Amino acid sequence: MGAHVSRQVDGRLDDLEVYQRAVAATFSERSKAPSDSVDAAPGIQQAHLLEACSAVLQRISAEVDPRAGRACLRVPTPRDLDFALSRHSALAQLPMLSFAEFERVTRCVLKRVAADRGRRLLLFVAGGVVAVQMTKNTIRKLPLVGGLVAALVSVVFPTSVVGPALGVAGALYVEQPRQLLN
Repeated sequence: MGAHVSRQVDGRLDDLEVYQRAVAATFSERSKAPSDSVDAAPGIQQAHLLEACSAVLQRISAEVDPRAGRACLRVPTPRDLDFALSRHSALAQLPMLSFAEFERVTRCVLKRVAADRGRRLLLFVAGGVVAVQMTKNTIRKLPLVGGLVAALVSVVFPTSVVGPALGVAGALYVEQPRQLLN
């Protein structure tokens, strides 16, 4: 099932113009021809790969809704890049990456960052549901009016709606400063 999902994500990325533009623009800005050969094609140096991947994600984040960018993306870490290069071990040995190779590594980094943020968002949504349920249980225990107020709160603020909304709001506004993408 994992390979099927990965192929679906790859298909979506192939169709996503924002992603394609971000990769192409970053490559054209940051690539240079190797100094030892006049005829060699330009590429991204291995030493600047993390910086270039970060620039791609920054461009994507700038083109989508800022809240969606904050919820779904973060600055890639060296571990993300190491993971991507381990998935494409032949690329780890190259001093300079061509456009296709850079796109392959960037795609892998993007999928890892998005999966990490998805797990984080899931935890916040679950936490929001738990917080709403705990609040409702506390209200139910109030003497005299607890039952009536709890019934009213359950109708006005259904846990299945308010809990996830609270979780998403928490995920958007509780950030580690180093991981913010504006």
